[in-house]
Amino acid sequence: MVKKLVYAGMLCSALLWWGCSQTEPDKAITVEVDLNAGNDTDSIEDIFAVERLIPLQAGGMISSVDKLYKQDSLIYVLDQGQKTLFVFNEEGQQRLILKRKGWTPGKRSSLDDFAIDPEGNIYLFDASSQEISRYNAEGAYLYKTKVCPGAGFTLAGPDSLVVYCDTQGRNNLTVFKADGTRLQDIAFPKSAPVMLTNRTGGVFVHDGRLFFTNPFDYTLYTVEDGKARAMYTFDFGDQNLPQDILEETDKERLLERLTSRSGVLYLENVSFHDGRLFFTINGNTQCMMDTQTREVTTFRRKAWPYFILLEKSVTVCPDGTFLSIVTDEAMENLLAASEDMRAAHPFIPSAEDIPTMEQADFWVVEGHIE
Repeated sequence: MVKKLVYAGMLCSALLWWGCSQTEPDKAITVEVDLNAGNDTDSIEDIFAVERLIPLQAGGMISSVDKLYKQDSLIYVLDQGQKTLFVFNEEGQQRLILKRKGWTPGKRSSLDDFAIDPEGNIYLFDASSQEISRYNAEGAYLYKTKVCPGAGFTLAGPDSLVVYCDTQGRNNLTVFKADGTRLQDIAFPKSAPVMLTNRTGGVFVHDGRLFFTNPFDYTLYTVEDGKARAMYTFDFGDQNLPQDILEETDKERLLERLTSRSGVLYLENVSFHDGRLFFTINGNTQCMMDTQTREVTTFRRKAWPYFILLEKSVTVCPDGTFLSIVTDEAMENLLAASEDMRAAHPFIPSAEDIPTMEQADFWVVEGHIE
């Protein structure tokens, strides 16, 4: 019954977000963000309550963590470079590995995104072959769906796959049924710059509505009645990208100019929870906006041990669980702290409780949003 309710919620596109009634239908709400203001160093633990540190016992197999997710006591880790999805239990023990195969004659493969449905079925998105493969919770292959070019995707119900595309000349969401039937193309309100990116834009579902962000754009878009519109546009003041960079048509020149800047480049890991909007800028500065007051807190200053534990982008799951990743090397610095410092934070494990790990392994920080 609960799972049916989850699906019903995802499919109910009639739900109205309060903010939509606060502005003109086609006009975004501008939210000013003062990155220089920072935050009270103690405030982060009042929002992100760390519960445990989980050592991922992967035998050094994970080369990078490109996406984290948790559902039903399982932790999912995407390693795009190795085209592999790793699944761990809450103790960090490996439970499943799903790996896309390499080259075949006339065809290549990749693993660019994944999603989990309420039954625990796993969906893997291969942008190279333009396919979404479905597996059951035990990792048994079920079927694949031919889709379109894209950089990521999300599930919008039991029979609705939404592919996000930010390729030059093609900026849209495309909705497919599980059998591959193309239902709808949803054009972006404005085109993205001339680069294909996999991590600086994306799509997600909240309360039955689609939301997405684009590369080098500070706007959160939503979909209403099959059309995309700007919902919130964040203004970072002198940290904004100048318009001439966004209009740059030479890819090499664009990349050169972007890498030489110290300002805000993009938003990622965007999610709603309990009246707050969470997002990260440039992959390492966590932000939170109260959707009623539209006040944004930027967690730029963090007290120990949070500057270690929450250095990377935070993923907020629909149930309020949050996850982040820490390298084994960074964890060694934390575990080397004095006994008094560690005692003040009961989630820090003692040396005897840490399983055997490879130096290249990672730790997952798990907690809940207060």
